[in-house]
Amino acid sequence: MRSSARANATLAAPASAIAAARARTRAARGVATATASETAKATAAEAAARLKRLALYLALALMSALAHGATPAQLAREVGVEQHPGRQLPLGTTLRDPSGDSIPLGTFFGARPVVLTFVYYQCPNLCNLTLTNLVRSLGHIDLTAGRDYDVIAISIDPRENSQLAAAKQAAYVQQYKAGRAECANCAKGWHFLTAEASHSAALARAAGIRYFYDPAQDQYAHPAAALVITPHGRIARYFNGIEFPPPELRWALIEAKGERTAGLADQFWLLCYHYEALVGRYTGLVQIAVRLLAIATVLGLGFLIFRLARVP
Repeated sequence: MRSSARANATLAAPASAIAAARARTRAARGVATATASETAKATAAEAAARLKRLALYLALALMSALAHGATPAQLAREVGVEQHPGRQLPLGTTLRDPSGDSIPLGTFFGARPVVLTFVYYQCPNLCNLTLTNLVRSLGHIDLTAGRDYDVIAISIDPRENSQLAAAKQAAYVQQYKAGRAECANCAKGWHFLTAEASHSAALARAAGIRYFYDPAQDQYAHPAAALVITPHGRIARYFNGIEFPPPELRWALIEAKGERTAGLADQFWLLCYHYEALVGRYTGLVQIAVRLLAIATVLGLGFLIFRLARVP
């Protein structure tokens, strides 16, 4: 009897351990499932937020086009972004800082890369959305304005004065500071500038930014874009539209710091990209390029299978 009891106890111990292990496994699977579910929900929420922002952007772009009475053909002809990676910007161009002093653009270069955008401060449509999203994205990277990079906004409206630029700069700097724990000196990295019409137009042309002024509506039709510029004033990267993915923005700034611009492969793709100012996306030639690459890939795989089939 005692031997039988001991045997039963011996058998029960492994069974109990197995049951406990199974319980732990089920609990771990439950935690993993919950974590995966939470991650999926967060991803879906972020995707939904991006779609909402894109929908808002499209609505604003269409409203802007209708307000200007512009057709898609006219916008494609007169508004857009021509990408020129590696091009040197004219750093001697004179601008006005928020204090009203005339200074050359080169004043802000030499030490750090620059995020550059062409806007106008009383823009009723895209400019505020572009700047807000840019500030949000910069707030999500581990680089700090004034230490690792500078931000320059140049008004394309020559009627705007330094007081307006100063007010806009203060508002966006405050927005940037709100998302960062340590930002004591980051305000020195923000520069909202104004300029004479010929000076802002010359800089925009050099950067590949096309826009026009509609006197009937008293508004500017212009693309939404930001550029990353190297410390020596060469164009390193373009971000078109109103989305500035933080990982890509961070990498572009790191690359630009080392004076690296788009290589031959990147320039090939830029030739294939056609930016539609009306909808803020790449279409047309890029689709053809993707299809050609797909066909080339299929042909290459077919040739490889043919060669392998002939090997004895």
